[in-house]
Amino acid sequence: MQLKSIYISFFAITAVVLLTACEPWAEDTKLKNSDLDKTLLELLQANPEVSTFVSILQKTGYDLFLQEEQSLTLFVPVNSALKDMDLNNVDSLSDWIKNYIAYLSFYTNEAKQFKIDEIQMINGKKIHIAGSAISGANVVQSNLSALNGVIHIIDNTIINRKNIWEYLNEQTGYEQTAIIRSFDERVMDKDKSVQTGVINGQFVYDTVWVMQNMFLNNYPIDNENRLFTYILLDNDALELLKTKYEKYFVQKDKETQDRLIAYELASDLVLKHQTIEQPGRFEAEKDILIDIDPADIRETYTASNGIVYKISRADIKIYENKIKSKIIEAEDYVERWPNDNSTDDAWALRYRNWASGGQDMMLKGFTRNTIEWDVYDEEGDSIIHNSQTFTFDVKYRDNDNVAIKKSNAYLKFNLPLYSVDYNIYWVAYDDIEKHYTNFTDTIQQPMVLEQKLFISFPGEPELLRESDAKISNNFSSNTVFAGKSIAGIHEESQLMRYTVTSANAEIFILDQPFTGADSFGDQTTIKCPAYGTATFFVTNTPRETDTNSGIMFLDYIKLIPLVDPND
Repeated sequence: MQLKSIYISFFAITAVVLLTACEPWAEDTKLKNSDLDKTLLELLQANPEVSTFVSILQKTGYDLFLQEEQSLTLFVPVNSALKDMDLNNVDSLSDWIKNYIAYLSFYTNEAKQFKIDEIQMINGKKIHIAGSAISGANVVQSNLSALNGVIHIIDNTIINRKNIWEYLNEQTGYEQTAIIRSFDERVMDKDKSVQTGVINGQFVYDTVWVMQNMFLNNYPIDNENRLFTYILLDNDALELLKTKYEKYFVQKDKETQDRLIAYELASDLVLKHQTIEQPGRFEAEKDILIDIDPADIRETYTASNGIVYKISRADIKIYENKIKSKIIEAEDYVERWPNDNSTDDAWALRYRNWASGGQDMMLKGFTRNTIEWDVYDEEGDSIIHNSQTFTFDVKYRDNDNVAIKKSNAYLKFNLPLYSVDYNIYWVAYDDIEKHYTNFTDTIQQPMVLEQKLFISFPGEPELLRESDAKISNNFSSNTVFAGKSIAGIHEESQLMRYTVTSANAEIFILDQPFTGADSFGDQTTIKCPAYGTATFFVTNTPRETDTNSGIMFLDYIKLIPLVDPND
């Protein structure tokens, strides 16, 4: 009984919500204008003032649609508004009529005003409502209720607005439109294609081909349910931006580079839906801003899904706009080695209040620091060199005695880079208290953490850890970027290049800083030669191999592109 009452309450509430949404009986005027024993078509046929509209319904077959469908809204122009219609072009009429029929019943109040600002028609287009104004027409008689919907008589035709892509397609001579069309491709529709057999082990299909456009998939300016503002630039203005982009999107192949830049620009000019009335910087769908002055707007088109501005010029700043400084969180790695299948609990994702994003990564194991000093021997009148080595370990739990004894354990990151110079920073904070406090030996000092960064550039073979622990495909065969930090000190440090030494070449002992400059940059700067995806390996302590090579900490990596602030 209790369950039954819940069902009854649910349906009662649902009915109230539905009635409120469409409001079919909220106003007395609807009862006065209703004729609930007739269908929409019968109601129209009984009204001689809309006979032309009825004729169009019959010519296009939509008279049958009105008899079969339930809960429709019709906006019906009076005969005088249709006097110039070509009633012989059935294809054109079929497209036209779909802009006057909507699913669901929408009613006005006594002032003939709608409480919504847009209605989607059966062709997918949304017509804009402003009180009793229906996209270029006014309601002269409202809420004519029928058995399967409601009719509103209007004094004019509805403006049939194109969506942004339909409008752009009609603009001749604009390179942007040609760029977007160039991403059309014929692809197999797997859902509609039928497998007919197998030849040489390969499936054979009765293939249905469809056209797709990569640009429109990512930036659906043809979608009636999304709102955008699109900037259509004069060709010479587009060419200026292309030239500006060239040095940041370098590719080995010029054709590939031109196509890449064209796509970047066409997509950068898709803005979030907004009007441009004052000079300023306007937000794009991407995370960038476009500089536009309304004085440069030559034409404005209000589309069914937004606005198109034809503009003689616009600017896209590169510095901290198109190309920004970037922080890569350690926990956003794409791969790690060893993984948990090869060594249990090798890595820890740690939750720390001080960490960027609230998390960092740690690799457990052992490492050793050697402290060296000289003492003068008065009796022998000589200098005696002394050294003492201290071992540090990392455990997750008090009973955890398993150590990672692997050189060049790594976290892997795939990062988009532009063809610019970069400075690289990171936070590698060793917060293990026993690494910097309560030492029993008065000579012992806080642990020095050393970690390396290997890089493979876009378009080059990816980094790879060989079976002998050597990392292959680094951008340089004899230098590596690395960072040093002191346990207990939480700070961001800049990475520097170090040169390989003869001992333990596979792990790069960090005793010899790189000096001077080469094609890859200098001591603190790396030159990325091409735009695309680079691969980074952050690897563990490089002082020793195997047993004492394990510890690693990483909070984040920061990339700062060295772009001219005026660009």
